[in-house]
Amino acid sequence: MSQNYIQWNLEKIVPGESIPAALYLQLEGRYVLYRVAGQVIDRNTFDRMEIKKVLHFFVLDTDRDKFKSWFETINQTPASPSIQSGGSASSIALKKTREEAKRKIADIFHSFHAEESITQVLETSSSLVEELTKSPLASQPLAELQSLSRGTADHSVNVSTLSVYLALNMGYSHMVILKHLAAGALLHDIGKIEALKMGETSPELYEEKLKLHPALGDEMLAKLGEASREARIIVMQHHECHDGSGYPAGLTGNKIYDLAKIVSMANVFDELVADGKGPLGDRQKHALAQLEGPLSAKFHPTKLKKVIKILSLGV
Repeated sequence: MSQNYIQWNLEKIVPGESIPAALYLQLEGRYVLYRVAGQVIDRNTFDRMEIKKVLHFFVLDTDRDKFKSWFETINQTPASPSIQSGGSASSIALKKTREEAKRKIADIFHSFHAEESITQVLETSSSLVEELTKSPLASQPLAELQSLSRGTADHSVNVSTLSVYLALNMGYSHMVILKHLAAGALLHDIGKIEALKMGETSPELYEEKLKLHPALGDEMLAKLGEASREARIIVMQHHECHDGSGYPAGLTGNKIYDLAKIVSMANVFDELVADGKGPLGDRQKHALAQLEGPLSAKFHPTKLKKVIKILSLGV
């Protein structure tokens, strides 16, 4: 008996959530099974789909109601008790859809205690990054990143704002230093523009090519000639790890630039929160647990302790 298929738009797939029935791709006029019920499409796979301009999957017509109910149920998940007071920010937490996956910076902060000092520091961080996004140095690379992958560009803004927020709370106060930090964090992934232009490959080769993005980003900034030396070092070192397990140079300990250490932690925290499952509060707690536990060796112990303390205020 022939099967009837209908389109299911990519924007109605929620990364990290188990799908309710099979998903198919159409290749050369044939429907090919891509995922079975219970499997997930993770954040990296979702972003690759966007980059490759995949607009939709196909589902069996008999499974239409399953997917519709699945999507609506996830999209209406109640907020966790730790974030009920957020007003408009709470509505962000309810949107476990593509909008949430854009990694809005409010997702990181809106469960914090409503203390004036926290609000002031966050406003300072956001204002500095917002101003920087409009500069010639950042606007063009971010626009190109946005065209390749919406999540990557929004993640860049998140990491920049979070890095400045952490630095301010750690005692960094000189505006020149904060601007170097904000710029390096905002541009930390621009090397992906060149890495992703290298053509379609296997998932393994794709990941290897992405590991080139710190060096490619530094080269791009060198050609632009407007980025500070400090910002370029951040771009080059944001994947280096305290224990030497990072890349591209395998640097260890104090060989890694101080500001790059902050960006590295902000980068990992934002990715963990965005890629996790469940309500925002649970994802934040899981991200902190990962930083304190399995991932702790990757970060400078003193700086990690401070970052955990700062982020734990609202989790």
